[in-house]
Amino acid sequence: MGKIIVFMVVFLFCGISVSAQNAKEKRQQLDSIANYQNSTLFNSDEIINFDLKFNKKAVFNDVGDNRVYHWAKVKYENENGDSVKLKIKVKTRGIFRRDPQNCNFPQLKLKIPKKVRWDTNIFSGQSSIKLVVPCFKNKERYQELVMKEYLAYRIYNLLTDLSYKVRLVNINLTDSASNKKLFSFRGYFIEETKQMAKRINGITLKLTRFHQKNVDRKQMTNFAVFQYFIGNTDWSVSGLHNMKLLFINNSNVPIAVPYDFDWCGLVNSPYAFPSPKIKTKSVRIRVFRGYERELEEYEPVIKKFNSKKTAIYKLFENNQLLSEKTRKSTKKYFDEFYETINDPKQVRNKFVRAARR
Repeated sequence: MGKIIVFMVVFLFCGISVSAQNAKEKRQQLDSIANYQNSTLFNSDEIINFDLKFNKKAVFNDVGDNRVYHWAKVKYENENGDSVKLKIKVKTRGIFRRDPQNCNFPQLKLKIPKKVRWDTNIFSGQSSIKLVVPCFKNKERYQELVMKEYLAYRIYNLLTDLSYKVRLVNINLTDSASNKKLFSFRGYFIEETKQMAKRINGITLKLTRFHQKNVDRKQMTNFAVFQYFIGNTDWSVSGLHNMKLLFINNSNVPIAVPYDFDWCGLVNSPYAFPSPKIKTKSVRIRVFRGYERELEEYEPVIKKFNSKKTAIYKLFENNQLLSEKTRKSTKKYFDEFYETINDPKQVRNKFVRAARR
């Protein structure tokens, strides 16, 4: 009899444990689904305006390797003109731009509590969001650099859906300790990697030392030509540097999705410099970092760039967030690229003969 009672207790305990585990997994699954189904943050190109309030000293001084999230408050007006107030968390992020010796305004990451995530607001469905901000505050030049990096993402959006979405924001920053308004700045949110992967029916894996030649060949060709277009050499497949590898539609061959373009020639940040391996004096000098392909393999990529030329140029033309000087220099930079891809001899020299082997 005693053995039967013990058995029943163990059985019930195991049943409760399994049920609790199943419930936990279901909650996690529902939470994950909510992130992707309820989010509208990246459904529009309109600039978001809001106030952000946190302890400046606590956040800006927390730039070491053991950073933590700090409470912050967000205030904005919704589409009905009603004032919305939210409590979120924020911490510094990044590597180069987090270092105070490089930037006096660190990059930020917002963590969205579940209560806010499940409610109806601009952060509905989000869990954590990267916020790209100017490297130096109160300097219009650095505001332009952020805008150009944002537009690099938008260019890649035009070329492929296998890309990160972004959203511009105007933020008024206030120090919660002194209740003093610090400054206003323009930045942008970057779509969460998990959300991006879900959108394109993919999953992410950390494949260390994965060779570029093993990435989807057509997609990698498009990726490499785009990086050449914006003058970016600050990426690596084998090092998983400034890109993510995803498997989409149950394929066993990954695709590469790029991000972080502040060291590219298009942006031309004052702190950016080419790798010694590249052997160029400026990031504005384009260098193709893709692996060798046959000439015919570049034809669909060139066709795609030509078909999107008007849309790409339109992102910069009459853009009042960029100076006239920047718009002119960018057009000239793009014109040089289009002259190259529409000259078979230059395509052979720049992409075929100069490719990595």
